[in-house]
Amino acid sequence: VEGVRDHALFTMDPTGRVTSWNGGAERLLGYVEAEIVGQNFSCIFTREDIQNHVPEKQLNQALEEGRAENEGWRVRGNRNRFWANVNITAVENAGLARGFAIIVHDVTEQRKIATVLEEARQERECLQEKLISHVSHELRTPLTAIYLFTTNLLDGVFGDLTPDQHEHLTFALDNVKQLKSMVGDLLDITRVETHKLTVDPQHLSLAKLIDDVLST
Repeated sequence: VEGVRDHALFTMDPTGRVTSWNGGAERLLGYVEAEIVGQNFSCIFTREDIQNHVPEKQLNQALEEGRAENEGWRVRGNRNRFWANVNITAVENAGLARGFAIIVHDVTEQRKIATVLEEARQERECLQEKLISHVSHELRTPLTAIYLFTTNLLDGVFGDLTPDQHEHLTFALDNVKQLKSMVGDLLDITRVETHKLTVDPQHLSLAKLIDDVLST
């Protein structure tokens, strides 16, 4: 225990007063054993946590479940804060609580890295959403023009069509509709990732769907 330098290891009595203090605790928390033994371990918590009775709640959880683990801000002897991973284990003898054993590890750097990675992930998602949205809208503009001119031709606005011309234009129009549907799917992807997608169930003709697949 005394040889562990990267973790603070110490014990407390049932009321939370420190009963032992290793070298790692002295290095990490900034208190020498002589000045901390007999003091309540709440001194390593922030003022806000003390006001909210967080130290007592964690000890109660350890008593009820045998062990409590959490992460949060802790305070060194010089009042500097660091992000800590804390494990509290209840020590019992014959079913009676004798106190607690605590392991504290400074994970400030890991938290910084995790925060940077999360910010990068969110930025990447934002850029992806903007890109897909932009591309989708840019695709819709020429597709709309193709759709309108093709339907005008099929409606005979510019003159009568031969059967072959009507068939080929109908095939082209079906593919335009399919492209418009795919563009809509791209927008749905962004809605799924941002939890904004709404589902509107509708009846579908399976026979028509099969015919559409075969025709393409």
